[in-house]
Amino acid sequence: METMEKDRIGTIRDNAWQLIRETDIRWLPVDPFLLAERLGVRIISARRIAKSAHFDPRSMEEGRGAFLLVHREKETFTIVLDDGLRSGEVLRWTVLRELGHIRLGHAAAPAKDGVPPKRSPRQVLEAERFAAEVLAPLPLLRAAGATRRELIAFMCEIPDAVAEEREQALNGYDETCRAAEEWMRRQFADYLKPVAHCASPDGYYGLLGTIKRNPEGRPMNQKHAYVETDERGRFLYCPRCGNRNFSEDAKYCKMCGIYLFNECTNQSRFDERIGADHWCGRINPGDARYCEHCGAETILTQLGLLKPWQEVMIPKKEVATSRIPDPMEENDGKPIEISKDEMPF
Repeated sequence: METMEKDRIGTIRDNAWQLIRETDIRWLPVDPFLLAERLGVRIISARRIAKSAHFDPRSMEEGRGAFLLVHREKETFTIVLDDGLRSGEVLRWTVLRELGHIRLGHAAAPAKDGVPPKRSPRQVLEAERFAAEVLAPLPLLRAAGATRRELIAFMCEIPDAVAEEREQALNGYDETCRAAEEWMRRQFADYLKPVAHCASPDGYYGLLGTIKRNPEGRPMNQKHAYVETDERGRFLYCPRCGNRNFSEDAKYCKMCGIYLFNECTNQSRFDERIGADHWCGRINPGDARYCEHCGAETILTQLGLLKPWQEVMIPKKEVATSRIPDPMEENDGKPIEISKDEMPF
C-alpha cells in the first residue's frame, strides 16, 4: 500500500511539473489566474451568480472556497470562486487546487438531484499536493536556496500551512527531484539570476541573492500606461520599484518609499484656491494623470511614472481587487445565469 501511495504521489508530482513545462511558467510567484486562462478554464465570482435560478448555495461547501461547473457537451470548465474576505494567497491557492481537480480527473458526473457530491479526502489531498507542486515546486525551491517555510511563503506567495508542508517535503528530495532541477534551472534561468536587495517582510532576512521582489518583465522605473489599484485605491504593486509585498495597512512602499495612492498633489493650474486656502487631496484611479476633482497633477504624473496621455489613449481601467475576470463585461451588464447543462461537481 505504501508503494502504491508513493507511486501516486510521483504521478501527481510529474503531472504538476509537466504543466509547468507545457504552459512555459518561468517566474515565481505563479499566477493561477493567468494559468487558468491558458488552460481555457473560466473563473467567475460566486457573488455574481448568487441570484441565478440554477444556483444552489449548497454547492459552496463551507471552507472550500470554490466549486466547479462543467458544460457536459462542450467539455469546458468554470471555477466559481468565493473571493470575499480572503487573502490573495488563499485565493491563488484555491484556484490552483481546483485546476488540480480538473487536471487529475476528479471531475466526476454530477449527482442526479443536482447537489454536488463531496470530494473524497483522498481527492482533496491529491489536488492540494498538485497545487503545492505547481506554486512551489521542490526542485525550484532547492535551486533558489529557499528551504525555510518563511522564505518559501514569501517567495511563492502561498499560505503559511502550505509553506510548512513544502519545507517538510524538501527532506524527501530524491533523484526524480534532482533530474527535474536541471530543466527547471534552464526554464527559470532569468528568475534565478542573482539580484541583491532587502527582501525582509517581517525582519527575518537581510540581503538576499536570488529571491525576486519585482514582477516578471517589469524593469525598474519604466513608465506605465496605468497602475492597477485595489478597492481602496492603493496600488497593487509599487510603480517605481515593482515591489508587491505590502502589509495590510501599508501606505508607503517599504522598498523605495513612494506613496501607494495616486493622490492629488494640490497644485492645480485651473483652480487658484487649490494649494492655497483650499485642500483637495483626493485619491484618484491608477490611470489619472490629473485629479478628477480639481485638475491638479496626481502623484504618478508628478513623479513621471505614467506615459503621456497622447501616447496611451486607452479606456479607463476600472479598479479591481484581483485579476478575476468580470463576467458582467462578457454579458453586457446582465445578471449571470447558469445553464442547466452546467452542473456543479
